[in-house]
Amino acid sequence: MEELQQNIIETLGSTNLTVIQEAITYLDDFPIEVIQEALTRTARKQKRWDYAKGILDNWLRDGLDTIDKIKASDLQFKTKNEYQQETEEEKIKRKTRELEESIKNGSG
Repeated sequence: MEELQQNIIETLGSTNLTVIQEAITYLDDFPIEVIQEALTRTARKQKRWDYAKGILDNWLRDGLDTIDKIKASDLQFKTKNEYQQETEEEKIKRKTRELEESIKNGSG
């Protein structure tokens, strides 16, 4: 618990006892390294405890209770977004071709 408290102070700059107590309750569901990962992600975004709490609640809901599961979920999310981005790029190319053909045929 002391390690978690120190991590909250270091990452979020918070000594708020309510925040620390709420974070400690997540130890019932997660190992400390998972909570620390949520705190690190929160600090990167320069957010506060509510952001970390949201991350932890989402992970709890999704059954992501280990760092390995979280990393796998992150990779799956990234891959899905890259696929959608490629699909968007293909859509733009298709629309550009259609517009060019329309102009070339004099119907645009």
